[in-house]
Amino acid sequence: MGGAPMPGGECRNEGVAVTEAGEGGKEQPARTRHVSEHMANERTYLAWLRTSVTLMSFGLVLNRFAAELGAVRRAAGLHAILTLPAEHVGVGMVGAGMVLILGAAVRYAQVRHGIDTGEYRPLTRAAWIIALAVLVGGVTCLVWMYRRS
Repeated sequence: MGGAPMPGGECRNEGVAVTEAGEGGKEQPARTRHVSEHMANERTYLAWLRTSVTLMSFGLVLNRFAAELGAVRRAAGLHAILTLPAEHVGVGMVGAGMVLILGAAVRYAQVRHGIDTGEYRPLTRAAWIIALAVLVGGVTCLVWMYRRS
């Protein structure tokens, strides 16, 4: 399974061109020299996928629960206005989950390309924007919870 020299000095290993030397001066196939980076990128994508599915699932449950609670309140002759925001929050969570998975797929492709070309740069500004958005969401939740009690 070793590499066999090809005409012109190029070396092939299992059908993949060898392009650079790896650890200890051994040549590595071009597609496998950044395997750990690609695997980390895939794990990150899968974490975003799980988060997206969880967000959409919880939004669906919240929406359906709020709708059922509203129907029970209406049947009992009670005012159901308090369930309307929860229904909208559920719809918003499903929408946010859909946007999240699209963003994760785009980012996965960008990072993959950056790793392959050696031009990967982390998005520091995006990390701060996400952190601020989560903080704003947390403060909004606290205000909403304490307003109701």
